Amino acid sequence: MSISPTAKARTIQHMNKDHKQDLSHLLQHFLHLTPTESSDPEMLDIDLDSLTVLSGPSRTRQTIPFNPPMTTFDERRTRLVAMTHTARESLGITSSPGDSPKIQVGYDRPRGTEWITLIGVILYFICFAAVRAGLVEKSTVLFNLVDTFFPGGAGTFRWVVETIFWPVLGIHLGEAWWFERSRCRPSGIPRGSAVWFLWLGNVFFEGYGTFLRFDRLLTKARASH
Repeated sequence: MSISPTAKARTIQHMNKDHKQDLSHLLQHFLHLTPTESSDPEMLDIDLDSLTVLSGPSRTRQTIPFNPPMTTFDERRTRLVAMTHTARESLGITSSPGDSPKIQVGYDRPRGTEWITLIGVILYFICFAAVRAGLVEKSTVLFNLVDTFFPGGAGTFRWVVETIFWPVLGIHLGEAWWFERSRCRPSGIPRGSAVWFLWLGNVFFEGYGTFLRFDRLLTKARASH
């Protein structure tokens, strides 16, 4: 049976605009994807047999089958709503399709070895600030200290610190952007709130470990519902 291109385009546009979180839930339940793998979903196609979604950092193409297949395209809304309810119930989410999830994700500080990366990156930016401020020039206390203990001396230290600045800044800003897009926004964390700033500050300095900690916290919150 033929499907109206206009109806299909309207459905895809509606799902991508108003139901991105529902698409993520469908991927997690029916395809057993992780929150990371199902993040930032984008519906590409829908027919009587399945819907196709692009998701995750690697933008992987995923296919969610309709079981059984639809007999007409008019069934799409009923099927999608029913599948979304099933996925939400399985994931422990009690809000209605299209609503923001009621599961609240708070803040969880770094623990154990997670502090190593965070402190290391903070120290790097302190070193960069010291170099730019001229505190590692000849005759200064820091110059003598670095020149004695850093491999290659103070000159090499300054060169390394300044050379890697833009790559380091770009990587960490990118991680913060992706965390806000794939974790804070789907979880309903208000932009500009204290929790939002704490998570964004952590991911900027800590990186990947913050993603893992957030996902553990989200899984725990879902399990408690």
